[in-house]
Amino acid sequence: MDAQNPIDLKGAKVLIVDDVPANLKVLRGVLEPEGFRILFAPRGEVALKIARSESPDLILLTARPLETENRRLGGLEARAVVSKPIRRAQLIRALRRAANPDEPEFETAGASSDFDPLLAGRHPLRILLADDYDVNQMVGARILQGFGYRCELAGNGLEVIQALERQPFDVVFLDVQMPEMDGYETARQIRKRWSDSERPRLVAMTANALRGDRDKCLEAGMDDYISKPVEISEVRRALEQSGNQIGAIAVANSASMPQEKPSESPIDWTRLKKMLGEDRGVVRDFVELYLRQTSAQLAQLSGAVIAENASDAANLAHRCKGASATCGIHAMAEPMARLERAAKSQDWPSGSRHLTEAQEAFANVEKLLIDRFRSSEPPGD
Repeated sequence: MDAQNPIDLKGAKVLIVDDVPANLKVLRGVLEPEGFRILFAPRGEVALKIARSESPDLILLTARPLETENRRLGGLEARAVVSKPIRRAQLIRALRRAANPDEPEFETAGASSDFDPLLAGRHPLRILLADDYDVNQMVGARILQGFGYRCELAGNGLEVIQALERQPFDVVFLDVQMPEMDGYETARQIRKRWSDSERPRLVAMTANALRGDRDKCLEAGMDDYISKPVEISEVRRALEQSGNQIGAIAVANSASMPQEKPSESPIDWTRLKKMLGEDRGVVRDFVELYLRQTSAQLAQLSGAVIAENASDAANLAHRCKGASATCGIHAMAEPMARLERAAKSQDWPSGSRHLTEAQEAFANVEKLLIDRFRSSEPPGD
């Protein structure tokens, strides 16, 4: 692989280094229809032999830790980084960037001055992001990418523990409300299993901005705390503080957590642009994911309200509220907040009314997102 010259992607040979056959099947299904020729190596030793004999144009390395000899591949310059879960358009764009060294190494999440793509260079951090909602994972990964970081993803506390057993991380962003094992219990388990010098720094993420919730996070063993909807400035603060305190036990003395100001518009386009950037492929992926998952959430909420299942209704409304607020989709966040309160108090007449409000709001949001995406305007103009 030439370290300087651009690569013609037509018929380019891609060497995939991954020890999971299912991953190879998925990647082959994405790349072969695009005209790539696929080479495969299950481990670093085999990859080095293939690289010498076949001279691949591009090498696609899994982020999973393989055998010791794979570290010999670690000296290669990474021209592009793709966060999991991998999507077809995202992978193709990354390969195009890798083939053209004149393009930026990292695609930042927008031109906002809140982002600093050089932060990762000043504070190198291995980051694990834990959230059970795909929309939050996507937005969180984009925010971190805006600071030059890539991250691994986990959907619940058990997956966090498994990830830490596979490889070390410097920082874990933990959503406190997750299935299987929530963020509080995950923090306690991490402190039990790893010494203070070995464990990662734990940053709690919660939609509840009350003082008592902050104290609960810190009592569970968290080192820091940021509230949802996530503010870019708060993520930056947490990253910088983590970079300065890695290897030490520190209880974060975080500043007051700003609340999202009400917006007359159903969608805060400026905030959405900050979160996602201007890459239309990324925006398209987000719109499709948000609409699909929110539609499914509304269907589940309808069943929970009809069945008067307070726990399910409150949890579903809470997740949808948090994801919508993070992206600035106030039209959905506000009725979901009211529905969550009604479910917790088992006020089902009010719950049914707020569910109808949310359904009507979603129809409007869906139209706005589709119309804006199909227009020629950037998503935040």
